[in-house]
Amino acid sequence: MTIDHSAIKPIELIGVGISLGGLAVSLLGLLYLYIQIKAYFKQQHLEFHIKLADMNRDLLKTAFEYPELLALFKGKPIEDKDKQTRFIQMFMNQSLIMWMGKQNGIINDEAWYSLHKDISVFVNYPPVIEHWQSVSSYYIPAFANFVNGLISKQSSRPSESDESRVG
Repeated sequence: MTIDHSAIKPIELIGVGISLGGLAVSLLGLLYLYIQIKAYFKQQHLEFHIKLADMNRDLLKTAFEYPELLALFKGKPIEDKDKQTRFIQMFMNQSLIMWMGKQNGIINDEAWYSLHKDISVFVNYPPVIEHWQSVSSYYIPAFANFVNGLISKQSSRPSESDESRVG
């Protein structure tokens, strides 16, 4: 069977050309959309890291405004138990946000290395362990397991060199 090319009408060729042109425009539109979405997610990651740095700064600022809180970074309880509880709770909530960022791919491995180390050191101080035991059931189970794992890995007080890592 041979095709009679004279049977193809010019109007049909125009229709095919328009269809192919529409397909090309659609593909270019999808490519542009992909580039925009990728840029949006990069911006979201950057904003998350900026907010995380702001939270860290605010937490440390609180500790410097109330120097007795710095004793917590040496594993020592402070006299004002309400202040101690609030500060530890702020740190635990911030740790949850950091952990969620890692779980959702917002925090990369390089940034997580340092954050993980800070969390690990802090949650192993005796006042923090005591506080954690009273509040861990209020956290999502996966995060509670993460913190419990950090605590069980290190049964003794962190070394002096680890204390300088927090913050």
